[in-house]
Amino acid sequence: MTNELPALENACARRLTTILRIGLILTLFLAPLWIFPRGFSPTAAKLSLALLGMGGVFCLTLVRLWVSRSRDIQLPWILLGTLPFIVAAGLSVLGAKNLYFAIGSTLLIAVFILFGWSLSTSIMTAEWRQRILAALLASATLSALLAFAQFVGLLGDPTLEPIERAASTFVNRNFLGAFLGVTALPSLSLLFRRKYRLAQWLAIPSILLCLLVMTINEQTGILLAFLAGLLFLAVGIVVFRAGSALVQYRRGLLVAVLVVIIGVGGGLALWMSNPSKPIESTSNSIVTNLWRSNSGGTRFVLWGTALEMLQDQPLTGVGLGNYKNRYLEFRTVYHRQPDALVQGLRTGTAAQAHNDFLQLIAELGMPGIIALLTLATALVTFFWKRLQRLDRAEDKLQLLFLLSGAVVASAHAVVSFPFHMPISALVVVSLLGLAASRSLGTRDWLHFQLPVGGMRGLLIATGVLAISTSLVLGREYFAHAAYVRGRIDAEAGHHEEAVEGFERSISWALNHVNAHYYLAASALNLSSDAARSGDTSLAQSYDRMAYGHAKQAQAGYPTEKNLLLLSGVASNLGHSEEARSHIKGLIDSVPFHAVEKDALYILASDHVRQGELSQAKTILDALLETYPDHGQAYVLRATLMSRAGQPEEARQLLLHAQSVLSTKIEELSRQTGAHAQMSREMRLLEMNRALQELDAVRGALDRL
Repeated sequence: MTNELPALENACARRLTTILRIGLILTLFLAPLWIFPRGFSPTAAKLSLALLGMGGVFCLTLVRLWVSRSRDIQLPWILLGTLPFIVAAGLSVLGAKNLYFAIGSTLLIAVFILFGWSLSTSIMTAEWRQRILAALLASATLSALLAFAQFVGLLGDPTLEPIERAASTFVNRNFLGAFLGVTALPSLSLLFRRKYRLAQWLAIPSILLCLLVMTINEQTGILLAFLAGLLFLAVGIVVFRAGSALVQYRRGLLVAVLVVIIGVGGGLALWMSNPSKPIESTSNSIVTNLWRSNSGGTRFVLWGTALEMLQDQPLTGVGLGNYKNRYLEFRTVYHRQPDALVQGLRTGTAAQAHNDFLQLIAELGMPGIIALLTLATALVTFFWKRLQRLDRAEDKLQLLFLLSGAVVASAHAVVSFPFHMPISALVVVSLLGLAASRSLGTRDWLHFQLPVGGMRGLLIATGVLAISTSLVLGREYFAHAAYVRGRIDAEAGHHEEAVEGFERSISWALNHVNAHYYLAASALNLSSDAARSGDTSLAQSYDRMAYGHAKQAQAGYPTEKNLLLLSGVASNLGHSEEARSHIKGLIDSVPFHAVEKDALYILASDHVRQGELSQAKTILDALLETYPDHGQAYVLRATLMSRAGQPEEARQLLLHAQSVLSTKIEELSRQTGAHAQMSREMRLLEMNRALQELDAVRGALDRL
């Protein structure tokens, strides 16, 4: 019986190891797929699926250690290089305005690190390493297949442009391009085999399709990053003498070269044959034209704003995850600089700086700079020594391929935000985990012996944390479902039901600033309905509701639309000084931006409420001169003309407004898709607004 117990424990440990590896494959295959529960936004769904999978894998890793009765904890020492990040993130809480963002972002980093450790300690053979890589490639292939089917018109809205259809499911082209680029290059290592089995034959069209869709995605940044990954591979093969593996696998090399040429070349041909946004052709250099065609001026504003944050709070930064929370505030400071770029002044609210390294420094301050340098040094040292210690050229080649994916992501991070996207971040962590795994040796691993009962205590702590996290995620799920239901009701004009949905969402969620904003917007619509029916008391009640939630939305995540809504509600409630202060801050922050016209309209309306008609007329005249398609401004200006005894002039102004808005609606109707799904949504919103303003103009004409 005594001999049977260890055998049983070993058998259980082996079964758990198999389950753990299957869990890894399922997580890396399912989490990146752009399939999500109904009623969920894609971004929230991706993060939820990734967290669920990563948390389950970590728990299984601990259970396996407990069942095997082992108190020996092993890990690659590179994980110690991440500790400064945890320290810097903790310090950044001191400078954070939104603690939820700071603490939540810190916990996310910890989850990704623990997942990387779980993967590295579970993959012990080259066969399982390739299976993990194949799971990532399979997920990327399905995503690429869906995008390509949309691009050629087999799926998606036929009224959209090809690239707009291809990006529509994926929310943002950065998401799709980063995922495919970071996955495709390391997957080429699957082709370097003596005998091609079914997996290798399937990998050829899969990688080719990923490269094709990555290129037709029209993202210059990821294309250049992919070339940087290829350059890294070439240099690494020469430096670490892995060339003999290329000779050994000549067929694999030939197939890989052809796949890259056909995939990227075919994508470039499709891109250049019908670009959604033509590259500027001027007397400037090609680099300058590419930079301008890819929102270079906007990026200068985003980066300049990040540097303002670092300069203001160098010791702690503005707090991890708080770049978007402080963006409006510091962009105003940036615009005061004499060298602020005029071409970037139309930039609206930004959640990311489009440079992950600069954003990290802005959010973590000097500790973030130290953490970044420490991690970079640790990564180079760890993998340099690992490459030197490997005896077989084949292993060196496989390791270089795995690292090339991280190089692609890092190069892309200079002009984009792949590390802020859950799926591309998951892929990078997985590639680094495979590169540091036991399958390539454990000479550079550390060993820790837990005290007696330490593993049980660690399991209990993990169980408590897992249960707590599950409860939080469960609440967030129901909060998000209520939020989506509220959005649907609001879009259908059922604002009372929308308010109830948003209130349920707020009661469930830990920090749902969007629900506060849309609740305030729905309450403002109800206030307008009550005012039209003559119930001023009810209108005031809804105004107060809108004001409270608009304040919370602006405190949680300051944006132009929040500030605009807040200034309008404050004006309705007679808080003239506050409304004008918000409007001034809005115009200072985003001069020449689309929201400026609405801010000026609210300012003119506030002057009318205060009886300051001459100031209102001056503002409205300037507004209509700059923005001649603002229907509400025409109605208010005509109303002032009518009060001043100029009914005929008012009628002529409204007839002119009717003509302008009708022309605008016709132009919007004729437009085909723009270069992204968000552009189409904005276009539809603009058309709906123009139709509503045209109805208001016609109503004003009837009253005259």
